[in-house]
Amino acid sequence: MSELQALQHSPLQEHWALLAIARDSQTADRWQDALNDSGIQSEVRIADAVLTGRSSVLTQVNSPADAQFFSFAVWVPAAHREHARQVLIEAGWDGRHGLRAEPISWSFALRGALITLAIAVLLIIVQVART
Repeated sequence: MSELQALQHSPLQEHWALLAIARDSQTADRWQDALNDSGIQSEVRIADAVLTGRSSVLTQVNSPADAQFFSFAVWVPAAHREHARQVLIEAGWDGRHGLRAEPISWSFALRGALITLAIAVLLIIVQVART
């Protein structure tokens, strides 16, 4: 079970609902502040960004500080999820960092295909060299 699936099937699931996944702690804190200001209890849980689909080892970063190692899952009481969603939208949330996966760019898919092809060619060369 992936970490995202584990988040979605948490023991808190009966009473809590996963609202959104933030890319950084500042965004999660802003969302949590907006929810708290509206009287909605929330909880932020740190998760592995690669396993939740919010980062990739193939993503180009300019420095180690730019790398995304963690994502920040924002939970709210299940009964208040729709209201919480509206609060975040009013606070400027554009809905891109939610439960739905972000679209994979062509450049990302191409990089993955090229890396796979390079590995396959390397394995063939090694196999031929051994015989």
